[in-house]
Amino acid sequence: MQRSNMVLLAVAAGGREAHFNAAQLQKLLFLVDKEAPQWFDGPVFDFRPCQYGPFDEAVCRELDDLIQRGFIQVGHGGAYPRYSITPSGYTHGSSMLEGLPSSLRRYLEEAAQWVLSVTFTQLLLAIYNRYPEMAVNSVDPHLVPSPPAPPSSPASSFLAGMARTLDLMGDLRERQPKPRGFSQDFAAAYSDWRAVGNDIRAVMDSAWIAESP
Repeated sequence: MQRSNMVLLAVAAGGREAHFNAAQLQKLLFLVDKEAPQWFDGPVFDFRPCQYGPFDEAVCRELDDLIQRGFIQVGHGGAYPRYSITPSGYTHGSSMLEGLPSSLRRYLEEAAQWVLSVTFTQLLLAIYNRYPEMAVNSVDPHLVPSPPAPPSSPASSFLAGMARTLDLMGDLRERQPKPRGFSQDFAAAYSDWRAVGNDIRAVMDSAWIAESP
């Protein structure tokens, strides 16, 4: 898949009214590229560990290209630029979303909504716990998990739940016809994923997150 199409898919998955900052888009595309490469003939990007987690300059270039094409618009009303989809971009992006398997489309939409719903610190912690190699250049040592990363932490469990749903989809792709029981298995995994997502927000808000001023 072309990089520009993957970026447009990610923004479209957030919905017509979604507004992403550049960091949120970087992290969303990192997760999709890591967790679902087989669906996009990827990895599509080359993310490297930077001071604030995974980063690829190519994401910025693709955003600029989509702005020039009239698919993405940028607003400068807050502390950071915010990117949203234009009507023509949404028409094109939603058409691509509709062409995906329903399970994958739902994954993209849920991942986009999750990235938008948590704070940046929570987002980094979740990524660092599942991908500790992305924390090596972190500007904040308090966010770096002690090796090895705790596999049972809420952050790790949430992203592991997302990966489990995609593992099931990969299994479906390999075997035809569709095996009996797949829909029930996927529904169970998807339910677990949503439940862990709720848990991670509650735990992070109430216990082990100390937001920077």
